[in-house]
Amino acid sequence: MLDILVWVILFSIFSGIVLVVHYWYELFTRKDRYGRDEILNIPQIIQDQLMHLTDGRDRLLQFAGIGVGIAIAWCLTWVGGFFSPDVGPEPDWASAQMPNYFFQSALFVLILHLAYPSFRDLAHDSGESSGMLMRILNTEISLFFGLTCGLAAMNLTVWGVHHQTSFLFSLINAVICLLYAGFRLDQKQEALEKEGLDSDYGATYDEYEDDDREDLDSDFADDLPGGPDFQSDFASDDGEADSIVPRYQDDLPDDFEEPEELNQRRPRKSKPASNKKPTAEDRIADLELPDDNSDF
Repeated sequence: MLDILVWVILFSIFSGIVLVVHYWYELFTRKDRYGRDEILNIPQIIQDQLMHLTDGRDRLLQFAGIGVGIAIAWCLTWVGGFFSPDVGPEPDWASAQMPNYFFQSALFVLILHLAYPSFRDLAHDSGESSGMLMRILNTEISLFFGLTCGLAAMNLTVWGVHHQTSFLFSLINAVICLLYAGFRLDQKQEALEKEGLDSDYGATYDEYEDDDREDLDSDFADDLPGGPDFQSDFASDDGEADSIVPRYQDDLPDDFEEPEELNQRRPRKSKPASNKKPTAEDRIADLELPDDNSDF
């Protein structure tokens, strides 16, 4: 019972890691700027990625494909235990025997990956092109996702609960399985396009971006003095005017006089030119400071 509980916990963690990391990879390659919710909203990310994984003509059948992959992972574990000798108190499938290392390794996933097209062709030639077997085989990505995440969880469950297998083997094997799961998940969009199905997977990033832009605009509007209904006195704030003349210019009084331009200054009075040589007293008088009412 402890084995099943630990396996369920590890399977949930590993599946979530694959879904979230794949989303981050797609996000960082599609966009240059990201919002906080785009990166840290883990529950929403897992939900969106799970819906993308099970997207297809029959979503329930895609979930069934994940279940078939999990069942294959458990069957491989039991087959390895069946061929392993009973050498200790631990279950046969948890002993450090060569059959267990083979059937619980990523090597079997590679063999199944290479043989999978042959299985599909065999089912098609046997007249099962529209039967349940062929429909399950068409859920290839979902099936391999359940298989690889199930085997990764099984490896660490066997090591963590019974401590018989090698930790290095369990860790490396789990990492390889999870990388393969992410690789197959990355092919989901291409598989949908081959089936002629439209997916709103790419719109997820645009929705996040639109939501962030709306949040920023609403936050800026709330900070204005008048709230969202704030209207500026300057026409240029509307984006339709070429000047910054206040809107209330038409309401000015009739006797309003515009101030003179700064560059329009009164000319200074100059003394008439004289051929007389200035004296020392005249020079001292020229150095006197002007009064406060003088123009500069």
